[in-house]
Amino acid sequence: MEDDQNWYKAELTGSEGFIPKNYIKMKPHPWYSGRISRQVAEKILLKKQFHGAFLIRESESSPGDFSISVNDGEQVLHFKVLREKKCKYFLWDEKFNSINELVDFYQTASIAKKQQLFLRGREESQKYLGSIRKKSS
Repeated sequence: MEDDQNWYKAELTGSEGFIPKNYIKMKPHPWYSGRISRQVAEKILLKKQFHGAFLIRESESSPGDFSISVNDGEQVLHFKVLREKKCKYFLWDEKFNSINELVDFYQTASIAKKQQLFLRGREESQKYLGSIRKKSS
């Protein structure tokens, strides 16, 4: 609940509700930023100077929904995470049971339609750059 830090909003098989904090063990993701603005997301991602740096934040325009912000090397692109009634999350055609599955998918498939853009955390970026350097040597 927004006003009480002892409760979490949760979802299970399409049903949403609140559960006490002490009933679950949270596994935070470094890419989840919660309720930050689009402008703050852009500042954060432009400081992370690697292609594919991303974060997921609560949507400003659609409370309760999510947005993905991604550094494409020149600017930050924003994608609204859509959701259907059966609790599937999606951006384009592929649908997922969770945000985690969506993130996993777009680490190996381009999230953008007009360019190759993969979601990368700091560790993935270092591995990717290392493999490019080996190929060019």
